[in-house]
Amino acid sequence: MIEKNFMMATLYSKITPVLTAAVIALAVPAHAADKSVNVQTNDLNLSSTAGQETLNMRLTRAVKSACSSARAFTLHEKMDEKRCKKEASLVANQRAAKVIAAYNQRILAQR
Repeated sequence: MIEKNFMMATLYSKITPVLTAAVIALAVPAHAADKSVNVQTNDLNLSSTAGQETLNMRLTRAVKSACSSARAFTLHEKMDEKRCKKEASLVANQRAAKVIAAYNQRILAQR
């Protein structure tokens, strides 16, 4: 589920990630408007390579959705968009690593 107010990477001045066990969310103040995208994880087996690859694809799409602007025409706007994507990707990858680790710990605890 992708929403236009996403709680996972607050970009520009500071990135403030929020996550739950089932959702990775990015909050990105990009291009003067806050945008958010929730990235679902509850349907993924994050202990598998396929599950992690699917999560990475979802995060890539979420970052693009949050940071891309059809109105970015000037060099400054393009640079802002690029910075947004870079920062959001960094936070998304950090959050994904934590979610995957927590998922694997839950799996091990259930054994």
